[in-house]
Amino acid sequence: ALPPGEAEATLPLVVLNRLLLPLARSEGLLACAIVDLDTGDLRASQHSGEPPPDLHALAGAMCAARLAHQAVAPDEVPPDEVLVTTGARQTLLRRLPGNAGLGFVAVLDQRRANLTLLRFKLLDADRLLA
Repeated sequence: ALPPGEAEATLPLVVLNRLLLPLARSEGLLACAIVDLDTGDLRASQHSGEPPPDLHALAGAMCAARLAHQAVAPDEVPPDEVLVTTGARQTLLRRLPGNAGLGFVAVLDQRRANLTLLRFKLLDADRLLA
């Protein structure tokens, strides 16, 4: 058996892109990526139209916020989700179910996005990683 976290590191890029493709087609989603939750590094990404130039920076900031929460509350379970709203945009970081080392980050147009549907699609996408 692989040590914790190593299974996530060995997931091929093609699998990560297959996971992202249906999510990237969600209404109101501007860009999305699979990230390493500890470093914020993008493992795979998709976007609609022009990619927001700040996707990498946003992923890093969201992962840093998640790690900061863990540092303040080390006895609590790390948050499954971090959501930041700034003007008309929302940035979501969500741990991939069953993959503690990987997360999904999305930049959304708040007026057009359906967060509930996106969360449901993420749960459904977990079957690709099983």
